[in-house]
Amino acid sequence: MQTVKVIKKYRVLLGAIFLAHNLAHGETVVITNLKNPEALKPVAIRQIFLGKSQTFPSGTLAMPVESATSQKDFSEKFLQMTPESLNAYWARLLFTGTAKPLKKLDSDDEVLRFVLNNPNAIGYIDSSKVTSAVKVVSQ
Repeated sequence: MQTVKVIKKYRVLLGAIFLAHNLAHGETVVITNLKNPEALKPVAIRQIFLGKSQTFPSGTLAMPVESATSQKDFSEKFLQMTPESLNAYWARLLFTGTAKPLKKLDSDDEVLRFVLNNPNAIGYIDSSKVTSAVKVVSQ
């Protein structure tokens, strides 16, 4: 009987830890500069970040930027790829000369600054880092 009480206490504690983690770290979201008028569908985001399209749907040049911090969540959520399969995919493209590597920054804060300073930029960050200075185009 005592063991059951201990297990229940640990389950409650673990639940609280997971909840706190989820509140501190939101979901990964795709952002653009406020001056960018594009409304992006998931397929367009996927094409840009897989190097299949260098432009937004309107034809404007896109400047995709990756976050080393949020790449795992982004690749799984938006590209439906593991980070390993995404790296293999890009290795093939680079080896064949089919595409240029995307700009990768070390943190979500760096991606946020890059997007703020480049009207054609598109990037992804943790939703907890979003400010009113950028536009969330996909969640």
